[in-house]
Amino acid sequence: GTIDPPVSTGIRKLDAMLNGGIRREYIIIGGRQGHGKTLLAMQLAGHLANAGRRGYVIGYEMADLQILMRDIAREARIPVSHVMGREEFCGNEAQRTSKSIMRMMAEWDIHYTDSPYITLDSVAAHARTLHRVKPLDFIVIDYIQLIPRKGGKTARDDQMITELSKQISCLQKELKCTVIAPVQLNDDGLIRDARAILDAPQCFIRIEMTTDEN
Repeated sequence: GTIDPPVSTGIRKLDAMLNGGIRREYIIIGGRQGHGKTLLAMQLAGHLANAGRRGYVIGYEMADLQILMRDIAREARIPVSHVMGREEFCGNEAQRTSKSIMRMMAEWDIHYTDSPYITLDSVAAHARTLHRVKPLDFIVIDYIQLIPRKGGKTARDDQMITELSKQISCLQKELKCTVIAPVQLNDDGLIRDARAILDAPQCFIRIEMTTDEN
């Protein structure tokens, strides 16, 4: 397999959990709705891109422009609402945004796909095509429960979700890249629709948004 140094997440505890940083393995990020699964996945993708790694991002909920706007906001360290024009820029935010866009265009090698209808077979075929042109280093699939089965219907049953996760694991081994795949947890902190999904990944990161409420 490909051997290269792990990429730091910038979070010491997370790096320790990942055995030194982001490696070429299948990583699942579990969290309830709105708890930051996509944000963490894109942060990891940003660290990989900054390290010169080539990636492919598939977003089933957000349009590629929205994903890109979040990347720009994170890179410039300003609120995404400012980048997307919902609020006015403050201070030198406009200049920082421009510099971030220029840097990302020059240095980041990420391909984006957004479609609620793209099946995992299509994702895998496109990933293989990109990989043949120049090896892919990472793939982000956001998120597993939204991957549709053939015919456009979103997969929801245990067997289907578990099978998708196994297919993702096989793709990761085939391309020898990092695969980051968020999954939605239910209110009990369990993976919705398929507990057996945890048989496939090499690493499971669970994120929980804490509140002051009891």
